[in-house]
Formats: sequence, structure tokens, C-alpha cells
Amino acid sequence: MRSLAALVLLGMTSVSLSAQTPDLKVALLQGGAEGAAVWARGTEPYQNGPWAGVQALPVKDAAATPTVASFRVRAWEENAQARVAVFAVAKDAGAPNGERETQIATFRLAVGASRSVTETAQYQAAPITVLVQRVPAVR
Repeated sequence: MRSLAALVLLGMTSVSLSAQTPDLKVALLQGGAEGAAVWARGTEPYQNGPWAGVQALPVKDAAATPTVASFRVRAWEENAQARVAVFAVAKDAGAPNGERETQIATFRLAVGASRSVTETAQYQAAPITVLVQRVPAVR
């Protein structure tokens, strides 16, 4: 009887976990190609946890070098859309992990929508594009 109860409990836990599997993929594009992607996790902002990042590239036909090392996104689900926070990441020897994040944009995107993040220009870097896709989770 205890074995049956344990199996039922295990089955309920598995169903609960699979129901929470994210299916909103947030992709970062550079030059039209996907550079990185992250799943929209949870339903509220977070600081630690999954993120996707790409190297800061110089603006096309510009002699300037980007003033940050990379750009990073974190995403969570909000009303069946993805809320995306974009960060500029600079090397900082004084920071605990050797880098400093500065949020440069936040926005919501529906499935299939994209947004060019032109806020990268303040760091002498080419824009990146954020695209949200619904990818059925493997269950």
C-alpha cells in the first residue's frame, strides 16, 4: 500500500513539474542569426538564474570599439507573453563576479514578435534583436 501511495505521489510530482516546463524561447539575434537563447522562466523578475548573452559587436562601418563586453537577457512569462530585461555587461575587477550589469531595456513581446534593441548604441555597439518563439516542451 505504501508503494502505491509513493507511486501516486511521484506521478503527481511529475505532472506538476512537467506542467511548469517553459515553452517560451527568447532568442538573441545578431546579423540575422541566432546567437543565444533562454527559456522564459517563472512569472516574476529574477537576478540569479538563467540568462542568454552575446558579445557586443561594433557598429557596422564604425571605427569605435564597444565600451561593454556583452549584452545579456533574462526573461519571464507575463500574461502569455515574454517580459524581457536587457543588460549591458562590463568587466569590473571590483565586482564579486568580475562583471557589472546595467539594465538598458525592458519590454514585453508576444509570441512571434521581435524587437531591435537599439539602446546598445550608447555603448558604441551594434543593435541586437530579441525574438520570442513558442516551442512545445518535450514531455
